[in-house]
Amino acid sequence: MHLHLVIGMSDFYTDLERGEVGENKFIELCNRLNFKCVDVSDEKEYQDLDVDFIVDNTLVEVKTDYKIAETSNLYIEVWSSNKIGYKGWYQKTKCEYMYVYDVNNKLMYGFCFNDLKEYVDLFKFTERVKRCGNNLTANINMFFCWLKDNKKFNKIYDEME
Repeated sequence: MHLHLVIGMSDFYTDLERGEVGENKFIELCNRLNFKCVDVSDEKEYQDLDVDFIVDNTLVEVKTDYKIAETSNLYIEVWSSNKIGYKGWYQKTKCEYMYVYDVNNKLMYGFCFNDLKEYVDLFKFTERVKRCGNNLTANINMFFCWLKDNKKFNKIYDEME
């Protein structure tokens, strides 16, 4: 499996291991829901697209977040945290859907990536979407309220259910 984001870590291999937690939870979720899930995270073609899985012919990216429970913020990597001057996943990914695993609360947030882009465009540099160095953070609760209010795809899966 291949990781694109883990917050608060600088060691590349530790990031990979920590990121696999969310990817493994996503595979478990797909199995539980009887979705056909193909892991493409190790394939160069899909790494270039910043896509981890193909689920029922849909491109999916999975992020693992260790701080979302503490901050209520989804970290949006506009510019790479590991390589100076390189685009982050927000600019690179060609995924249709994104899932973010909250390690501490054992929750999996699912949403359409284009809806995240729309939300960021609407609320950039407000209390909803703030600057974080060269990147951004979006309050996950406000984002999901906006998704619900606008009748857009949004799912929160509790690992315990």
